[in-house]
Amino acid sequence: MFSIKSKGTEMNETRTVQRVGDMHPTRGLRVTTQRCGDVIVSISQDGLLIGDMDTGSPNDREASVEFCVSGGRSYRTLRVLRLLVRAMEKDNAERPIP
Repeated sequence: MFSIKSKGTEMNETRTVQRVGDMHPTRGLRVTTQRCGDVIVSISQDGLLIGDMDTGSPNDREASVEFCVSGGRSYRTLRVLRLLVRAMEKDNAERPIP
């Protein structure tokens, strides 16, 4: 079960959704909603997270950004990211990408 409380933002499970973009056949967006309500946005290619190329090792770091419920500075952004998760789930269900 997946639920979001509008004020308390407690999650019942960690959930990840991915969607391939329109202009690159294998590059997409991955959004993970953690049990605590935090949301992590990452870029993926071929289903794998893209690393930070500045380190010289693509596995060293991820190209990700986390928005936090507790002490977070971006509550509007966090709210819209949760809507993005729902939209991506609907797109994946209605218009899957092979």
